[in-house]
Amino acid sequence: MKGFALFLLLIIVVKLNSQERLYYKNKGERIEFILSQQEVYVELDMKSIGNIKKNGKGNILKLSSNSTLMSLSRFDNFIKAKRELINDYSEDFKKVEPVLLYADGTKQMYT
Repeated sequence: MKGFALFLLLIIVVKLNSQERLYYKNKGERIEFILSQQEVYVELDMKSIGNIKKNGKGNILKLSSNSTLMSLSRFDNFIKAKRELINDYSEDFKKVEPVLLYADGTKQMYT
């Protein structure tokens, strides 16, 4: 159920990419979040992670052998930031997803 809700949520994000504050309802409770304007979740191979660290263009927090949380300079539009990230690096990104920020400060990534 949670996976389906996140999938539905991402569809909404794509259609409403200019909207910062989003929400979904779970058992009648309204759950609000915003898209991070500084972090993105990225999946790529280990060699590419090393190459990005060498270039020093973004602050990287390694989450697993093939995923990272990248801190970028502030951006207003996720779709545009994703495009720029892919263009700035010659690396083969498998996935670039937004980081969701909930009111209590919790960060969630669609993995």
